[in-house]
Amino acid sequence: RHDKLVVDLALDLMINKASHRVVTEREMRRVDTQNQLASTDPVWVTVHTTAKSRRVYPDLLTIAPSGSRVVHEIELASKAHSRLVSLMLSHLDNEAVGSVRYYASNDARAGLERSAEEARTVAMSRNNRKALTVIGLPG
Repeated sequence: RHDKLVVDLALDLMINKASHRVVTEREMRRVDTQNQLASTDPVWVTVHTTAKSRRVYPDLLTIAPSGSRVVHEIELASKAHSRLVSLMLSHLDNEAVGSVRYYASNDARAGLERSAEEARTVAMSRNNRKALTVIGLPG
């Protein structure tokens, strides 16, 4: 179901944001894997720093004609609050990212809203004023 919703969102973005480039997770991984083999820095990844650093790729990314990047994530199930806050902050702290948008199922929405509120508070304390929004699933 998640993959179908990502495709639906990608199509919606391609129609409604025709001037924006839509980049899929698969495209991001393909480019960054080649960079990793060539020992160059990744282009798309967000480094999620927890106990050990790991690469995190959003479900989709859009790039405006200005170059501003918007991360798009679809969440269908509830996740641990601390994990969500950490992931949200990783995206917000990424200098290449302009804003972050979560699309939530009814089951996940309340938890995502709480996590987003905490992530926004922490980001603001770091003078990071990037937008982090949570909305319902498209369609």
